[in-house]
Amino acid sequence: MRHQFLMEGLLSLSASHCAHLEPLASWDYTEAATKYQISGILGYRSALNCIDGNNYEAVFAFSIILIIMGFGMPSASQERQSVTPLDHITSIFELLKGVEITTQTYGEMIKFGMFKPLFLTVNTHSVDNGQQGFAVAVPWRDAKAAMTRLRERVDIVTKYVGVDVREIYIGAIDGLELSFLEVELKGGISHVVAWPILSGKDLIDLLKRKDPMALLLWAHYGVLTLVVHNYWWGKDFGVRLIDGLCSTLHSLDPEWMIWTEWARYCASLVSRL
Repeated sequence: MRHQFLMEGLLSLSASHCAHLEPLASWDYTEAATKYQISGILGYRSALNCIDGNNYEAVFAFSIILIIMGFGMPSASQERQSVTPLDHITSIFELLKGVEITTQTYGEMIKFGMFKPLFLTVNTHSVDNGQQGFAVAVPWRDAKAAMTRLRERVDIVTKYVGVDVREIYIGAIDGLELSFLEVELKGGISHVVAWPILSGKDLIDLLKRKDPMALLLWAHYGVLTLVVHNYWWGKDFGVRLIDGLCSTLHSLDPEWMIWTEWARYCASLVSRL
């Protein structure tokens, strides 16, 4: 293989999958996955600084692997290390940069090249032997009402945060609403990756500061991530994300509990599957 970092990424992904398949040896496989991932990231970072026609596909592929690892690694290692939902989101956002950088220049070539199947609409509304698709129990049609409530909450908090921050909130909600609509009508998992990129760094910065409204928005993003609940690498990620962010938000002020009801309800439905 021409790109050593991509080979190490594939080995990392394989080890992480083995950790999922063999719970008794989970930690050993997770350590191996981490080792390959760290080694691969070194080469990946170098490649990010000089993306060209010879390596953009490898960079994009490794970026996707990192995102999958970002979803799957916490599940494999949760018994041995403490990783908070804020850590999850922050790390995954950083990993998304590779996707953003490559698609800015080589977007059309990626979309219509070897990665074309990633951009095709796939019927994820059905579950294939419990291994593919997402939990059909999620009431996606209720998302529009949930987004309306988020906007109502933004109207309430605007006087405390200012117009500029309000625009960050509203832009994120608009993107979430579109993502939920696309999932309801077409299925697919691309919006799980797209929304954090489109929402941008400002929303992540607010999350890092534990801004209550940002926590609420990311908790609703957690509902969107339930799309990948039945993939081995996405199992319980959305449930843990929603539970963790809601707990943090409620600890700031119990008043927020009424605003997290829908997200927590969706998580409870999926956690039973």
